[in-house]
Amino acid sequence: MMVKVVSRLAFLFLFGFKTSVVSNDLLMPASLKEVKVAHQYISTLLFDEEVKEVLLASKEYVANVHKNIILLRAIKFNTAPTSIVVLFKSGKQIFNGLLSTTQEPQEVYDYRTGQAVGEEAPQQDPSLAKKIHYLKKLPQAYCCKGIHTKYYSIALTNVFHDERYTYLKVHIENKTALKFDLFEASFQHINNKKSRILVDPVYQLADCSVPAYGAKTLVYVLPRYTTHKSGRLLVSFAEQSGARVFNLSIPGRIILKARYYANQ
Repeated sequence: MMVKVVSRLAFLFLFGFKTSVVSNDLLMPASLKEVKVAHQYISTLLFDEEVKEVLLASKEYVANVHKNIILLRAIKFNTAPTSIVVLFKSGKQIFNGLLSTTQEPQEVYDYRTGQAVGEEAPQQDPSLAKKIHYLKKLPQAYCCKGIHTKYYSIALTNVFHDERYTYLKVHIENKTALKFDLFEASFQHINNKKSRILVDPVYQLADCSVPAYGAKTLVYVLPRYTTHKSGRLLVSFAEQSGARVFNLSIPGRIILKARYYANQ
């Protein structure tokens, strides 16, 4: 997904006007919405449709996009108000908002109407549950060095493939007195600076909370993708009520060398 910062002049030229009558081929501007965020905590924006692009008129705000969700926060306290425009993949409408900071941010802005057209759920591999159970029981092997700081440790402990999926087990250790409630995990296959492929997990654990001074082993199943040996799989874990983000970069050679699942 794409987040852009545009100049104020261009921004107002494109989106600062009101449109009363438009053809079916043009975007329909939404009414201006007020969104208040903080610099220490993430606010979540939920929409019916999948987000294509977020346009910010200031570099003092940060937005991360995943499907129909935007994670939003300010970089510093008392940031000046600015504009935010959200473009959707359908191309039928836009979200037009006024962005400002507050000491008491709203955790979730739910703009869903329930009118989005649902997609048919894909058929699940009958053997998927068996392979997930097998992955959970595997002894931790620590496939790569991982990331280790005084606040947390994160490492890939197991990985294997079958004809359709890649199976991952990740171990997170929380070294702080603050519980880490995982909001989302995002996965990107990166082959070079311009090639980034975002993939959605087919399966993940429902309980993704890492207790204070505790640890958690998380299991994920991804659509199989063969990256370049010099590429990598970037896994990012974002906190539900806070600004902590854990990043794990898995070298492409680890993915390529992972073994093939045989019926156990």
